[in-house]
Amino acid sequence: MQFAVDQDPETLAEYRVDFEEQLEGIEHLAIQLEQGPDNLDSVLQLRNLLDGLYFNSSKLSLVPLIENIELIVQTFDFMLEHQHYPAAFSEYLLILLDRLLVIVRDVEHAGSIDMFKNQNIHVSLQDIVLSKTLEQLQQGIPLAIEHLTRESHYCPETHDKSFEVELFDDVELFDDIEVPEASSQNSEAESTVRPHKDAKTLLQPDMAFFLSKGRDPILEAREFMASKATDPLCFLGNIADIHTDYSTNHTKFLHEITLAMNSIAGNPVSAEDIWSGVCLHDIGLADLNEILALERKLGDDEFAKIKQHPSKGADLAARCGLSEDACLTIRHHHEGFDGRGYPDGLLNGAISEGGKILAIADSFHAMVSKRPHKRHTKNVLRAVSEVNACSGTHYDPYWVGLFNQCIREY
Repeated sequence: MQFAVDQDPETLAEYRVDFEEQLEGIEHLAIQLEQGPDNLDSVLQLRNLLDGLYFNSSKLSLVPLIENIELIVQTFDFMLEHQHYPAAFSEYLLILLDRLLVIVRDVEHAGSIDMFKNQNIHVSLQDIVLSKTLEQLQQGIPLAIEHLTRESHYCPETHDKSFEVELFDDVELFDDIEVPEASSQNSEAESTVRPHKDAKTLLQPDMAFFLSKGRDPILEAREFMASKATDPLCFLGNIADIHTDYSTNHTKFLHEITLAMNSIAGNPVSAEDIWSGVCLHDIGLADLNEILALERKLGDDEFAKIKQHPSKGADLAARCGLSEDACLTIRHHHEGFDGRGYPDGLLNGAISEGGKILAIADSFHAMVSKRPHKRHTKNVLRAVSEVNACSGTHYDPYWVGLFNQCIREY
């Protein structure tokens, strides 16, 4: 169900920019309070910033967003009244505001609010807002986080309504995780063979099946990487990491996750093409060091140059003799499921499977990695939650489901 928004595109774009800028200030204060929750002056500042979000949303009559932001402000009034800010509230607040920002970006793109996404936020806030004591508030925070991070979503245009993307069974990512028994209804062929993308089924291959057979997709990925250690493309990938100011493990991480996702799906893309595509996916950024090192938000002209790097990289890869699938993986790794990506603005069916896989892993690692223009990085739970919030809009839900399985094991 969609809530129609009667605003012109320029106004919605300005609102989204304001929301992003205010969220940066909120993030900074929330992280400070996570370390020092007794600073009530910071709590008041945070409350006033949230009130600014409420005011801007009210001007545009974005009723569903207004209601949720109002509930957050009420929670801050409760905490200020009792002169106590639970440190754990910062993580919940940032996950929640990430979800709101996804909705805001959807509003700018589609001119409407996805009420399914909005309702999930609203439900997570209910127990928080209804708290009568600080103890009830404290107890409600992990439940609210769990609700948001277990959200499921599907894309009705391409998926049956029974399709769901589940995040984590537990809020704590690094607790010992018990892998469920593989379903007796799944045959080995069903669990390991991924149909061609034009005949994609809703079956989610089960990590548990692989582990029960003594196979670990992450370990297999690392073994494949070890066999390619002397490949010249490996050297180029490391050079690209250095020149793009990434941490030196960027390409290594992407190889492990993308190869593992591809393996569970039955290798719809050859491991060789995934490997080479990841090695050169950012090679088109190699001559943009000055822009990448800027410690501020990029201007339109600067971002336009950045948006050329997938096509530049794919052209370079083609001249180096890489396969078509590898080149498409490079060209498509910033394309979006709903057509909002770049450089070509492709929709789901036109995006290569390699590009879909790499888009998820690359975005996730960007969220949790330091960048010159970012004041803070996101923790793992918050980053995975954001990936799931964009399932069915920016990312293919099928691959999000497999990413969840791999990142849990990773």
